[in-house]
Amino acid sequence: MIIVLNPNSTERITREVEGALSRVLSDDAACVRCVTVHKGPAAIVTQRDSDAAIMPMLDLAASFETRADAFVIACFSDPGIHSLREQSRKPVFGIAESSVSAGLKVGRRFGVIAISPESVERHFRYFGALGCRDRLAGELPLGMTMGELTDQARTMSALVRAGQTLRDTHHADVIILGCAGFTAHREIIEEKIGIPVIDPVSTAVTEALSKTSL
Repeated sequence: MIIVLNPNSTERITREVEGALSRVLSDDAACVRCVTVHKGPAAIVTQRDSDAAIMPMLDLAASFETRADAFVIACFSDPGIHSLREQSRKPVFGIAESSVSAGLKVGRRFGVIAISPESVERHFRYFGALGCRDRLAGELPLGMTMGELTDQARTMSALVRAGQTLRDTHHADVIILGCAGFTAHREIIEEKIGIPVIDPVSTAVTEALSKTSL
């Protein structure tokens, strides 16, 4: 069983990720369980939010240790990834790490769409730690809150505009969706902007499934 950890406490995001994964993974979806860290922050926007999510996430992961074949941290910038790898004997995948790795194989320069301006600096630091900052074309925030993502039409329009700008102005040739809450929009965005768009959650889960042979 792949345990997908949503480190924020917003159950709606967990269910949206679960629904999107069920469509993408088809039969393999039965091997995946998405869970919410109910004691985490409502949204992970700032570094403080990210830090606050780690201990509750570790506690929840510990409760699944005997049932999990692998863990996926479903928050871009992978909060607590090193701590969870230290705690668990199971493989741990971060959606940012997995999607950046995939993006570097697909294109020369990757662009990222974030939910808010506060997320961009946190992501930028993480790209430095991953050693891929020289391949980053740019990152653009939507300037929206987690609650505002419920407006599907507004979210889609903002994602397409950001993707087009990253393609035309920043010369990105692959786009990574920098928030688990964007998962359901990947196919439509890719169709509208005409370059590969990577959903980090399904990318990390697919990698976890391949590594665990479920």
